[in-house]
Amino acid sequence: MYNQFTLYKENLNSINSDSTIILCPSGCYLSSCDKTENFFLGAQDVSSSESGVITGNISAKQLSSLNVKYCIVGHSDIGDNDEIVKNKIVNLLKNNITPILCVSDSGKLSSLSKKKEDVLEKIGIVSSYVASEDFEKIILVYEPFWAVNNDIFLEVADISFIINSIKDNYSSNKVLYGGGININNISDILGIKMIDGVLLGRFGNDVDNFKDLL
Repeated sequence: MYNQFTLYKENLNSINSDSTIILCPSGCYLSSCDKTENFFLGAQDVSSSESGVITGNISAKQLSSLNVKYCIVGHSDIGDNDEIVKNKIVNLLKNNITPILCVSDSGKLSSLSKKKEDVLEKIGIVSSYVASEDFEKIILVYEPFWAVNNDIFLEVADISFIINSIKDNYSSNKVLYGGGININNISDILGIKMIDGVLLGRFGNDVDNFKDLL
């Protein structure tokens, strides 16, 4: 069936860019992206169980069979605790899928030093149970929960401080920013010296935004 997503995918495939593009569609569209050209396929979530009864969920092994190469973990919309995040990451790595780990701070009103402490603590928990050679494969995303699905935006200087703090501690990992990104701030965000890219939410729903971005 030709639908809006099919048109979106075709438009995305028409973009020529040296940048790495990872498309994370809803689960119902994953099978229609098993052969892609200009982008890698990612999933929005994965089951915390490797097998067994996972009604309504998709296992890492099943994602791998659909040619999924990346998967978002720890997004604030999902609300997973540390144990669930751990299980998801372990299962993804076991199936050669790169986790895109979202970490947040404790709140908009917390100090910048507290935000840094919160983020590094979350990342540190993951690094404590993943072998160093595997941990370096994980893409780290600073995505404050209070900026997701809102028109609230953290100052670029503050984003830069957090991104640089992550890079100072985990220099081998790719580090992205997500939350409140729009056409007015995307250039400034990508101008941050140590940033490797962005995780787009609503901004990425329009393929023309990709063209402007790239």
